[in-house]
Amino acid sequence: LNAILSYIQAFLYFTQLKVTAETREELDIAPDAVDDLYDGCNKEALDTFIHSGVLKAELNSSDGFQKVWNPSECSKVIPGGLKEHTAALRAYANEDYNFIKTFDDAVQTKGTNVSTYQDEFHFKSLHFLLMDSMRLLSQKTCKTVYDFAGNIKTAQKGSTVRFGRFNSVHSSFQSLTDEADIDGDEAILNITSCFFVELGENICSTVEMALLSPVEEFTVEDVKQQTKDDTTFTMIVLKHFRVHNMSQPKQQTKSLLQSQTKFLTQK
Repeated sequence: LNAILSYIQAFLYFTQLKVTAETREELDIAPDAVDDLYDGCNKEALDTFIHSGVLKAELNSSDGFQKVWNPSECSKVIPGGLKEHTAALRAYANEDYNFIKTFDDAVQTKGTNVSTYQDEFHFKSLHFLLMDSMRLLSQKTCKTVYDFAGNIKTAQKGSTVRFGRFNSVHSSFQSLTDEADIDGDEAILNITSCFFVELGENICSTVEMALLSPVEEFTVEDVKQQTKDDTTFTMIVLKHFRVHNMSQPKQQTKSLLQSQTKFLTQK
């Protein structure tokens, strides 16, 4: 029964064709994304966002976040992680459309500067748990995955791009086309990622999906027309370039974490 419910949840989400935060028609570098890797300060971030009350406060302030957050649904704990890591992965992968759109919007637009992140980004705990899960589950291989491009229609061949948000993707082209019919007006992304998380067993699910991050950059290798079942569509081919390391230095990130903790203790 759980397997059937998981499949239905994924089907209902993907039939909405992943219309998320993107209003742009051309894939770009997503310059305003929240793109912290928490490199060198994972422990401080864990203490701040999970053990010092940020997660609880953000759950209390968001009905949508509360709706998707259920640590008791899956008892599996990822290697080196906490039950909160699994809950975060499930919260994103089980995909309540309205909440995920809100979260994706915030991740893609609230990293303009430190003050914007501090004052306007209200999902710091979820962002950290997802990024930390990707660190803990990172693999030494690359994988080609597929996704509908939503509002994105094209990209400049040879350019460097990134999504600037998290992204649930299909493990095969067949899986993608099984979920929804191809619309000739919508592009399809062929993505070779080297920074991803396999969901499935890690979240007590049988659905074959992977999670991509806001920080991975890709080279646009090709933009071409393809035909399937008499439908012609645009295929945007992306190849892994690098994992973007945010511009602000580690010390600034640590200072931000310290100020966040001080702010919470004063409330």
